[in-house]
Amino acid sequence: RAAHTPGRLMNRGTVVFLALAILLAHAFAIHQTPAGDFGAPYELAHVAFRLGRNFVYEGVARWNPDGPPADAYPSLAWIGLAALAARAYVYPTLVAQGLDLFCALATVVVLAQFSSKRTAGLIAPTLLALSGSAAAACLSGTEGALAMLLVTSSFLAFERGWPRVLAGASALLVLTRPEGTPIVLALFVLELVARPRGEHARRPRLARAFLAPLAVLVAVLLLRLRTSGTLLSSFAAPLLEFDPARWRLGALWLASFVSASGFALLVLAVVLSVCAARLSAMGARALVLVVVWCLVLAAAGGDAQPFWISLVAVLPLFFLVVQESLREWMDQDPRLEKVVWPVLFLSAIAALLASKVPGNVG
Repeated sequence: RAAHTPGRLMNRGTVVFLALAILLAHAFAIHQTPAGDFGAPYELAHVAFRLGRNFVYEGVARWNPDGPPADAYPSLAWIGLAALAARAYVYPTLVAQGLDLFCALATVVVLAQFSSKRTAGLIAPTLLALSGSAAAACLSGTEGALAMLLVTSSFLAFERGWPRVLAGASALLVLTRPEGTPIVLALFVLELVARPRGEHARRPRLARAFLAPLAVLVAVLLLRLRTSGTLLSSFAAPLLEFDPARWRLGALWLASFVSASGFALLVLAVVLSVCAARLSAMGARALVLVVVWCLVLAAAGGDAQPFWISLVAVLPLFFLVVQESLREWMDQDPRLEKVVWPVLFLSAIAALLASKVPGNVG
């Protein structure tokens, strides 16, 4: 067995490198103008760029320096990045898209660490590279790719028992996206009631690691109270109000991802695995985080950005759930491999077709 270990590691490294190449090519293939030129960041990102510039040159992070205080952008981290770019006299578009690309590629590498001893552990990174949503986030200029990396890193640190990584990644996640706070809260609940066992049984308790994101959250709330007079942002406040119409719109938005992203068969595989109780403990915990994020987005009514960009943060965890589901099926009945691999192949083709320009299958 030891004689074949280097070969297996080499094969894993080759597949990870291939996934990185696919994601890079995928991103550049879809992020272009109708004329074929390299595309600019999404319009929403320019809001953060303007707020960051006004903070540097006018002293206030507002759309209009002399206007009333208001929450014009949901990510404090992205406004801070834009401010740093303005202070350094660097184009914020270059900084934002460069960081997006780095975070997306880093997420593929982090995702490959969840099952580092099995070839089946490369299913999730490969699916992420094939996802049009992940490819769109690579060069969108928004904080989607950063949130994706932070959610994936936080969950890996949670599973492996790395308190410092968990504290840092989750604290930054709270600053990066409003949905980050429910995710960190869900991780804390999992730490209390369903902490990892088995392979990582000696994993230390991580309750203290959640003090860092709590401190960041309190600081953000106090800052918002001081500057705008309210504790909750304009993005979080509506979530506390039950609006059936908004929930219906959010449900339709999630359904559109299932039907049009190319991953309908994989969603069905996860549902069947849950119903048949064929999902590993790690897969179940990852599924909890995916469901929490989706519920928050449903309560918000979905998103108007292209390619379901708001879902990107938990897509790696969704593909991890898919990976764990298919692995459990194949482990319990090896004959199912003849079904699993065709399903993955069809899903890959469907995902790539979802990214094509109409009329241009190439």
